[in-house]
Amino acid sequence: MIHLSQDGGETVTLHRFALPHKTVPAQPNQKLVHAVVLDTETTGIEPLTSEVIEIGIRPFDFDLNTGEVVHVYEGYSGLQEPRNPLPPEITQVTGIKPEDLVGQRIDWQKAYDLMRSAALIIAHNASFDRKQVELAVQRWEYNKSTDPTWVKKTWACTLTNIDWSYLHSPSKSLSVLCWLHGFYYNAHRALDDVDATLNLLIESKKLLLLYTMALMPVHEVWAHGSPFESKDRLKGRGYKWSGEDRCWVHPGVLPHLVDAERAWLQAEVYGKIPMSKVQVKRLESWQRFK
Repeated sequence: MIHLSQDGGETVTLHRFALPHKTVPAQPNQKLVHAVVLDTETTGIEPLTSEVIEIGIRPFDFDLNTGEVVHVYEGYSGLQEPRNPLPPEITQVTGIKPEDLVGQRIDWQKAYDLMRSAALIIAHNASFDRKQVELAVQRWEYNKSTDPTWVKKTWACTLTNIDWSYLHSPSKSLSVLCWLHGFYYNAHRALDDVDATLNLLIESKKLLLLYTMALMPVHEVWAHGSPFESKDRLKGRGYKWSGEDRCWVHPGVLPHLVDAERAWLQAEVYGKIPMSKVQVKRLESWQRFK
């Protein structure tokens, strides 16, 4: 957690971190889960039109009994030359220049094998990274979309699967969450973001919670026909606008909270308008973030 300096809390100290490559001796009754953390850098934010220019993957094992990370393996980082010119704003954010990408190609076989070997794939914005990776695999002629071990992987999102509200932060960006846990890093390069995400889980002790939340089925709630003036309330509640479907969608309401969510929609959004257009769809763990 954040470290206060000896000046009455007027300043704080942040430390640059280095993710340890560690192995913890095996313990009796230890039950290990193999997972990977993944991040992508892309040419834009729309999966159908943008391209992956960098990927970072870090495999690790954790103890299901304690939540302790017991082994961190060598990671993989790869660059990819895009088919279209690299937008200047991407260079500004990532530091990746067009000349850095000339002739580069991600080893999608290696990336796929690392993901396939994991029981859990973690990303800080899984709804973005999962779409980008699955489309990229298809684009580069390594189409495993029919492989059950690929399409039925469980993904977890450190952005949405963990309630960070106790930090009272206006932002849930990875950099800010890391600052609030006492460390900083070189942001917006894939493997750096990956290692920072894993270190955030270690420092916050939220890995077991994340794993539990990832395995739970959830319900998408589709608020068709909601009044325009309710958009800020819906956004504040966690709904996201779907331009394709022209409605607000909540990506993950837990099963026991669906009735409460309906009641909230009736009271805060629809009022006297019938809620006949509200749809609720159950998603199994492997269907989330697709």
